[in-house]
Amino acid sequence: MADSAEVVGASGTVKSVARVLNGGDLEPIHRTDIDELAERVAATATIDDLDLPNLDEARRPIFAAGLAILHGIFSELRIEEMQVSPYAIREGIVHDLAGRLHGGDRRADTVANMMQRGQIDMDQARRVGDTAQDLLLQLCPDCSSEQLQRLRWAARLHEFGLALSHSSFRKLGAYMIEQADMAGFARAEQEHLAHLVRNQRGRLKPPREHYGFHPNPALTLCLRLACIVHRDHTDRSTRGLQLGGDKNHYRLRAEQAWLDQHPAIEDLLYQEVERWRNEPVPLELEAV
Repeated sequence: MADSAEVVGASGTVKSVARVLNGGDLEPIHRTDIDELAERVAATATIDDLDLPNLDEARRPIFAAGLAILHGIFSELRIEEMQVSPYAIREGIVHDLAGRLHGGDRRADTVANMMQRGQIDMDQARRVGDTAQDLLLQLCPDCSSEQLQRLRWAARLHEFGLALSHSSFRKLGAYMIEQADMAGFARAEQEHLAHLVRNQRGRLKPPREHYGFHPNPALTLCLRLACIVHRDHTDRSTRGLQLGGDKNHYRLRAEQAWLDQHPAIEDLLYQEVERWRNEPVPLELEAV
């Protein structure tokens, strides 16, 4: 590991090892000390024979296993010194959630930084986001604030790959979002954003669902429709569109006069109906 890297450990095992090695204090753990402690514990016949200073009795049954893992981390990453945080992961989660409730959401700063690095058209991101959220509220009036925010962030990042490639920007943008170190975002959240960015237009790609990742097709539909409406990077009223539906169909009602004003968009909307034809919930377009 680079000399300039600072390693910080948190939670129960790290604090227990630090207290055993440092007279009960949460001082740094050094490689030579944990090497000696690992040898000492490995030479102990049973858990009951562990005679270690400042070891909490409640930690005794799992101390050896936790020490083995921590010692393996030191060895594999060639760590010489680890600072010890007095806080646990759950406390970090609480701080993060509290920040989100009081306007300190790190995710918003992360998205803003990515927009700047990706040279994203701020006006286009705004107009697509506004229209997508408006459509989602029509379709699901009781949708959660998290769903609305996820859709807004996907709209802000939907052109993230455009600075690198015009033809493959959706694929590139989705890949970069999946792989990026996005402060404040859980891995599942990044997967959701990447799925939306990848499916903003063109053929619908089936998701590889797994624990924590079950994409909402309603968000995908609203983002795609918003991208169609603003395909030419132009502010455009959507008062002529109304999105609704049930568990069997999505229904987009469009005023014929509005469609007549935007023939290219009308053609794309009918293409969109075809793309959703074989989806679990297909899309219908009704001109009124």
